[in-house]
Amino acid sequence: MLEDEEIQHEIYTEMKKFMHASGLKKTPGHKPKETDIHLWKQYSKAYRNNRTGDWTRPFRCPLRNRCGCQAQVKHIDGDNFIRLECSGTHDENSHAEDKSKKLKHNQIVVIHESVLAAPNQSATKLRRNLAQATGSPESHKHMAPSLIRHIQRRVRTARDQLTKQVLEVEKVPESMGELTEWCDKNDFYAALARHNEPTDSFCMPLFSAFVIGSDIKAERQVIHINFSSVWLLLNAVRAIETGWVVQLNWDATFGFCRADVDMIALGFCSFGGANNPVCFSYIPRQSEGEKLYTVTYFGMQKAVMSLLKANTEKDCEFTSCLKHLLGRPHVQQYLDSDEFRANKLPIDQAQCDQLAGWACFSREVFGRDPNVCGNHLTGMHRLRPAPFRN
Repeated sequence: MLEDEEIQHEIYTEMKKFMHASGLKKTPGHKPKETDIHLWKQYSKAYRNNRTGDWTRPFRCPLRNRCGCQAQVKHIDGDNFIRLECSGTHDENSHAEDKSKKLKHNQIVVIHESVLAAPNQSATKLRRNLAQATGSPESHKHMAPSLIRHIQRRVRTARDQLTKQVLEVEKVPESMGELTEWCDKNDFYAALARHNEPTDSFCMPLFSAFVIGSDIKAERQVIHINFSSVWLLLNAVRAIETGWVVQLNWDATFGFCRADVDMIALGFCSFGGANNPVCFSYIPRQSEGEKLYTVTYFGMQKAVMSLLKANTEKDCEFTSCLKHLLGRPHVQQYLDSDEFRANKLPIDQAQCDQLAGWACFSREVFGRDPNVCGNHLTGMHRLRPAPFRN
C-alpha cells in the first residue's frame, strides 16, 4: 500500500505529463497557488457528491481563456481510492490559436528562455536578436517594435525570478521604525560575537548582508546605513594578499530607488582596473561629502579588523576562508606591522572622480592627494581647477 506522500507524488507526476504533452512547462521561479497542482488551475471549490460521498477538485488549463484550451482534470478523493479523470485533448495544437492582442504565450516562453541564457541582455537587444535569428516575420520569435514595453516587463519579471533562485533576497523596509529593527536584526557585531562564542554552533555566513554601522534619526529624516557581507569585507584582505599597491576606490549612484536616498560604495582595485566592492552605504540624498566618506571608511575598517581577529577554531566555510587568507605571506607581514596593531588598513592610494570632498578626506585620513580615474581626468579635467589637473 502506498503512503500518502507517494500517492501525491504520483498524482503530481501524471498531471505534469498531461500538461507537458501540450508543450507547456513551468518557467524558473514560478510559484503556483496553494490550490494549484503543477500548472493546472483549480477553478472552483472542491465539491462533494451526496450520493457517493466522494470529493472532487476540478482543474483547467491555464491557457483556457487565452487559447480556448478545453483540457480538464478532476481529482476525485473517495473513502478508499483517489482517481484522476482527464478530459479533452492536450497536445501541441491545443494552444495554437492564441487570442492575445499583445505578446503570445510562445513569445513569452521564448523571452524567459532568452533571459536565462543571457540575463544582462536588454529587452531591445533581445527583440532584435530574436528577429535576426529567425529572419522570417511570420515566426513567433519575431516581435514588433510596438511591443517593446511588454517585452521589457517580461524581461524584468524573468530576471527577478532568476535572481530569487540564486540569491537570498533581503528586502529593506521603508519606515524609520522598521528600518531601525532591520538594522538591529542584521547587526554585524552581534553575529560575530555569536560566532566567536565557542559554545554557540552559529557560524558567520559568507554571503548574507550585515549592517556594519548605522545612524537613523527619524526626527530629521536622516538615514546612514553602512552594510556589507563577510565575503565583500574580505576583499580588503585579498587586496593586501596581492602584495601590490593597495588602492581604495569610491563611487556613488543616485536615484536608484524611489526613496529619498543615494548610495556610496567603497572597494579595492585589482588587475585590469576592476573594482572589488567592500561595503555600501545608504545616505540622505545629495549629502555625500567628506564627513560621510570618513564615517563609511572607518566603519568598514573596524569591521575588517574585527574579522581578522575572529575565532578560527570552528569548522565552517568562513573560518576555512579566513585561515587561508591569514596564511598568505603578505597578510602575515601585515599582521606583524604597526598598522595592524593600530587597527589601520595599509592604504597606499585613494581614487575617485573629481569631487573636492574626497580629496579633503584623502588628505585628512591618508595624508596624500587622491588619484583621479582616467575617464574623469581626460574628459572633465578642464572644468576643474588645481589640484586635480596635476
